[in-house]
Amino acid sequence: EYFDGLLVMALEYKIIKDPVHGTVKLHPLLVKIIDTPQFQRLRHIKILGACVFVYPGASHTRFEHCIGTAYLANKLLKNLRDNSAEHGRTLDDVVTDEDRLCLEIAALCHDLGALPYGLALDKCFEMFLHENPKMTAKGQMDYSYRAMTMFQHLYKKNNLEGDFKRFFTRNLDKNLLFIKELIFGSPLNGSKNYGGRVEDNKKFLYKIIRNCQNGVDIHKWDYLTRNSKGLDISISLDVYRFLECVQVDEKFEMIMIPIKLHNNLFALFSERQLLCRTACQHKTVIAIEYMIADIFWAAEKAGLLPFPGSKVTLMECLVHGDMEALTNLKDSILDIIRFQASSCQHEEAHKVLNLFEFLDQRKLYRQGYFKKGPLPQLKTDPYSKDRYIGEILSRAKSSTKLKSEDVFIHITCFDYGNGQDNPIKMAYFYDKKNPFRRTQMSDSQMSLMYPKTFQEYQFHFYVKFLDLESRREAEECCLEWYRTISQSSNVEDHSSPKEITPTKVYIYGSSM
Repeated sequence: EYFDGLLVMALEYKIIKDPVHGTVKLHPLLVKIIDTPQFQRLRHIKILGACVFVYPGASHTRFEHCIGTAYLANKLLKNLRDNSAEHGRTLDDVVTDEDRLCLEIAALCHDLGALPYGLALDKCFEMFLHENPKMTAKGQMDYSYRAMTMFQHLYKKNNLEGDFKRFFTRNLDKNLLFIKELIFGSPLNGSKNYGGRVEDNKKFLYKIIRNCQNGVDIHKWDYLTRNSKGLDISISLDVYRFLECVQVDEKFEMIMIPIKLHNNLFALFSERQLLCRTACQHKTVIAIEYMIADIFWAAEKAGLLPFPGSKVTLMECLVHGDMEALTNLKDSILDIIRFQASSCQHEEAHKVLNLFEFLDQRKLYRQGYFKKGPLPQLKTDPYSKDRYIGEILSRAKSSTKLKSEDVFIHITCFDYGNGQDNPIKMAYFYDKKNPFRRTQMSDSQMSLMYPKTFQEYQFHFYVKFLDLESRREAEECCLEWYRTISQSSNVEDHSSPKEITPTKVYIYGSSM
């Protein structure tokens, strides 16, 4: 009977082939979670959203990313145990089987709250709250909060209590709290202390999936590797080199890597911002994201109902945190909106169809001015952006009919994960002579070839569908405005209105 039980358990494990990590073995409880509508929706949400319009290979999804992150959680805990045992310390009494399973579940579910074309939806939601200042989202737009809430919904909707009790024979509520804290990345309900695992020797478990202290976590390791593969942009990150060398400090608070790998760690942070700069903040991707945001916003004003069998609009779903509606929110939302707009007579519905037509014909919003460097005096909230646009357009000639909705400003901050400072300063290392003693690198130990500045802002000014004269007028106004506020005549301009050339399209290339 004992061996029959083991055979049944073995049969319940699933083995899949992942394009990044190879063969992945999934625990039976993870399989139960995967086989739910709430998790299956991740098959239909691309990680890089609108980047697929520019990089056709960027079609990988949140589904595979979550499975890859769960695999890395299992692998990291196994290596922590083995590496500690090699130096005479056991983690068997510290990390229990329930701890391992909780961590794998949290890693699997950390992206449950992902939105299709998330950056575009965020911009649309920003417009919605800007026009409805009395309405608040009560935290629903927070990425990790939405993932945690969706996990709760998945657990209740699919009646998984019995399945969880099968593997968590005691303290089910405590384990569920631990999973939610791992997904959320911080204590719940405004508490200062974690409640899922209160033991001092388990603090490091909270640093594995979302490491808010220094950004060294498995979530980042997987998506950087996966995005690099999808974008066909080579990076030097070797996830398995880090995995083979990880260690826990003597106080069981931090995950450490060998100090000899500090240059490899710096490359991780450097390549993260490189991928973001090259793909996510590509000038054409920005234009497309704002066009999709305008489609969402026009659909909202037209009263289109994108959820089958529901009278909830897109923004209402996000404001009220409607998990049932969110379960049906996938990349197909654009197709649904397009179909509904085709039979709607509302003026905004016609705007939706026009925007789709422009997207198909590659008639995109146009970058009119671009500047990069330190921009500490510029704020990124929608009220400040409205004020900046008003100041820019006030310089236009009275004969030019420029409106605030004809242009937009996009401000991006790039850094290495630690603001203006070197991210290596926040990381923890160990030396092989003393593998449990954590240390941080001093300035004298840093390579002289590290950059002096670790943060940069980018200012983008875009014009929408204007005639040539109006577009030139808007670009000249922006250039004049920026030179006025910069208070520095010797700062190099990386572009000017006269230098802007029409966007080139490479139909068969990897970029457009």
